[in-house]
Amino acid sequence: MNGFSLIRLVTLPVLLLTFATGCGNPADIFKQPDSGPAEQQQQLSDQVHVESITSTALFHDVELLENGSFEGQRSNIVTGWRVSPFPSYNKSSQEAQSGKLALELIGSDSPYTTLKQTISIHPSVFGRVLDAKVDVKSAEARKVVFSITFKVDGKDKRVWRENSGGEDWETLNIKTKVPPGADPKNVVFEVKLWSAGNSSALLDTASAVMKQEEAPIAFAATERIWNGSFERVTGTVPEEWTKYFLNLTQEPVGAYDGNFALGLALIAERTGTFKQTFSVPPEPGLKLRAKLNVKCSDVGKLAFFIAFDVDGQRTLSRIVNNSGGEDWETLTIDTQVPQDADPEQVVYNVGLRPGVEGEVIIDAASVVALEPGFEQEPEQESEPEPEPETPPETQPEPEAETQPESEQETPA
Repeated sequence: MNGFSLIRLVTLPVLLLTFATGCGNPADIFKQPDSGPAEQQQQLSDQVHVESITSTALFHDVELLENGSFEGQRSNIVTGWRVSPFPSYNKSSQEAQSGKLALELIGSDSPYTTLKQTISIHPSVFGRVLDAKVDVKSAEARKVVFSITFKVDGKDKRVWRENSGGEDWETLNIKTKVPPGADPKNVVFEVKLWSAGNSSALLDTASAVMKQEEAPIAFAATERIWNGSFERVTGTVPEEWTKYFLNLTQEPVGAYDGNFALGLALIAERTGTFKQTFSVPPEPGLKLRAKLNVKCSDVGKLAFFIAFDVDGQRTLSRIVNNSGGEDWETLTIDTQVPQDADPEQVVYNVGLRPGVEGEVIIDAASVVALEPGFEQEPEQESEPEPEPETPPETQPEPEAETQPESEQETPA
């Protein structure tokens, strides 16, 4: 064998190996590498990892949840999920929507029985749509709350749905933009069962996937008011609400929506206030539609409005007053979020004026962001003007009953 033949035999396998591993130009194998084998391997691993996540999570319907079918169950352990409080209040059920098993959540001594899973997304999907859903069966309305929570600059951004109740399965679906700046490793898929009474709920077919479609407005048509049905009450105060100079009672008869309405009664000869602070997407020119259902026979004694914080100054929407009567009436406010308003400090306000003689009941509080081109609802009478509300900085501490520290929800 001559020298040329030997070179040919040695070179051919090297060239074949080069092409097989995708190194590019065969001459490159004779060059001195810019980094060591360990660094090259890490760079290749990082590249493959990024390309894999980007190509799947951004452009394809790739499931992000583990064990969304709840088939993986052993005793009280549900693979991939965390159930609280401990010991777990859940059990497997053969009454499945699909597959062999469903998961049953059972009411506990805590305000909620909670099922959650933290999922990860790639930063390149910011602004894209997360499509999340879960099938639920619970006889009682508003007992199950399904939510997706993003962590943005240390603050929770939460989107949710509540069950309608009934004997059939229903799908709770959330489609929402991933907010810019969200922690890609801390997106929480959560289902909560309100534990009051002998409550229970069946869950099945949970899913979370990224969609390539664009949403015109972040959280459009998504409810901004938490517990607007007033179904979930700790002590005497509905969860997430605050009261001033009011007594509150859950009214189990004649609710506008769900199982309960909320009765308001003044405890002093001054305006009482019932409110909730909520957030809105920081979209320029965003329009909101706020609603409240009221039953109050005294004309003009209940005032409803939305307050914005603009550079530290409070700016109000138009104020809507009740018309009086024995039947339910729906108060509606269409308003645009002022420029430079703090999107984290929007306040839903209900004011009750002195001199009320009859019963005052409210239900189904709601705020949603509107799509462009919405139809303005007809104006409602706004006279008489309400008495000025006490500025927040001078208001006394609310008489709200808070949950014990051990039962308070902590951010996921």
